[in-house]
Amino acid sequence: MDAEHAAPLLVDRSQGAAFVRLRVAGRPSRSFRVLVDTGSAVTWLPSSRLRLTGSGRGAVCVPVGTNFSQRYADGSQIRGIHCMAELRLGGLRFRQRIGAATETEGANIGAARDGVLALSPSAESSFHPLLAKLPRARQLLSLCVGTGWMLLGRACAGPPRTPPPPLLQLAIPIPRALHWKLAAPGAPLVS
Repeated sequence: MDAEHAAPLLVDRSQGAAFVRLRVAGRPSRSFRVLVDTGSAVTWLPSSRLRLTGSGRGAVCVPVGTNFSQRYADGSQIRGIHCMAELRLGGLRFRQRIGAATETEGANIGAARDGVLALSPSAESSFHPLLAKLPRARQLLSLCVGTGWMLLGRACAGPPRTPPPPLLQLAIPIPRALHWKLAAPGAPLVS
């Protein structure tokens, strides 16, 4: 496995979600366990864990003067401010406008309390900035749930030792994206 372009993908079936570690540059930098969501438009992190001013220590996110709001299908909502941050995932570094969440509303934010890595084809998600860092011929994002890895620039490796349920391994090429979520605790992925 090319560790430079891979990130461990933690599938937590009790919460019906998949997570990765996203690092935000700063002094010191900070790691966030973020929920991977191919349906979200805005990558966001809790503002309480970011440094939004010019002084102090911690993960830096420079405000850009606009607000964001993300509503989810269950009625939950996140609101906050947009800021620019240098992010690192699977060995790739990229700058992106993200949301610094200042308010949460709704009961189902628990699984995403440390933030969301938005991987929808939306212009504001992390999907395009991540893949733009890869060579044109390798612009592929693979969520290899069966093997526990998120691969950047390559497809999931051969079949795991036991055959996975249908759609357990999913690759997303840049021009076309699929939305996936874990249907419920213990259930296979659905698209």
